[in-house]
Amino acid sequence: MIRQIVDMFADGTLGEISSEQKKFVKIMSRTTNRIISLFDKVVLSVKVMTGKLEPNFAPVDLPENLQAIKVAMGPVAGGMNVTLDLKYEEGVICHVDMRLLKEALREVLENAIAASPSGGKVIMTISSSLNHVEISIKDEGKGIPTNELPTIFERFRWIGDVSERKTGGLGLGLFIARSIVELHQGDLEIYSVLHQGTVAKIRLPLQDTSVKGSA
Repeated sequence: MIRQIVDMFADGTLGEISSEQKKFVKIMSRTTNRIISLFDKVVLSVKVMTGKLEPNFAPVDLPENLQAIKVAMGPVAGGMNVTLDLKYEEGVICHVDMRLLKEALREVLENAIAASPSGGKVIMTISSSLNHVEISIKDEGKGIPTNELPTIFERFRWIGDVSERKTGGLGLGLFIARSIVELHQGDLEIYSVLHQGTVAKIRLPLQDTSVKGSA
C-alpha cells in the first residue's frame, strides 16, 4: 500500500508536485522497494528452513532465461557503473523451477555486482557437458579472504568489512541461493582469490530431477 501511494505521487495521480518534492518521492520509492525486497528474502529463507518451498520443474531454455535476468539486473548494475556480460551455448535445455532458479541467480548476481569496482564487469557463462550444465558468475572485486570462505553460506553472514559494503543486506543471499540449487540436486561453489575477484559456479543436472526435488 505504501508503494502504491508513493507511485501515485510519482506519476502525478495525486496532483503535480515540485521538482524538489520529486527528489524525495524517488528516495521514498527506492527505500520502500528495498524494504519489500528484504522482507521477501526473510520469507523465502523461512520457507527454505522449514522445507515449504514447492518447486515446479519444467524444461526451460536456460540461455533465454539468463538473458532475461541480465536485462532485469541491468538497472542495478548500471546504478553502480558495472557492466553485465553473458556468454552461452545455444539451445541448453534444463529441467528446473525457473521461478526459484531466477531468485538464486539474482542473489549471486547482486553479490557480484556489489563486489565489483566502478567500471568493472560481471561475466555470466553457460556451458554444458553430457550430464550437467554449469552457470559461472565472475566478478572483478577484491575477492574473499580465505578464512571467510568456509562460512559464506551461513545465514546472516556478511562478507568483508561492513564499512566497505555498497548495499545493506541481511546476509541471507548465498544461503538462499545454495538452498535453491540443492533443491535442484545441484551444487553452488564459490572460488575466490584476494585482489583477483570471485567466481560462483552453479552446477545443475540436465535430466529431470522433479521426483527427487519434490521429495
